[in-house]
Amino acid sequence: MKSVRARVTNVIDHLSQPMSLSDFIPLVRNQVHSLYPDSKDYFLSPEDTIAIQALVDSKYACWDWNYGKSPQYNLANAIRGKGGTIELYLDVSNGIITNLRIFGDFFSGRDIRELERAFSGVAHSEECVRNTLIDMDFGSYLGDVALEELVQAMF
Repeated sequence: MKSVRARVTNVIDHLSQPMSLSDFIPLVRNQVHSLYPDSKDYFLSPEDTIAIQALVDSKYACWDWNYGKSPQYNLANAIRGKGGTIELYLDVSNGIITNLRIFGDFFSGRDIRELERAFSGVAHSEECVRNTLIDMDFGSYLGDVALEELVQAMF
């Protein structure tokens, strides 16, 4: 099934005055009950909670659901560290990195194209990106940048 693109907004931007989530929930509940007088609140049973967790574990927490069924997309991000600015440009298709370009004013001891090529065909998941960076000795290409900072910049 093809997704339908829709505009997304934050509710807080439409409120006449800011309010906390704990104040907002009763307002929504009261509005629903006023529009649908026969409606009743439903509270999850322990069985519901177990069934929901089973569905999360079997379907929604897996890589294929979160990344594998994703449409093609591009990501651009930059980080500024002790060693300089690093700009990252990723092309991702079906959850797989198809192209990575790295630019910046950092000092590299190696040909940055080697690191870029190492990401071709790597799953766009934090674990796979982290492992590839470690395997490629990323510091020898990008200088003084923290691993986790670099991983987060690729998402």
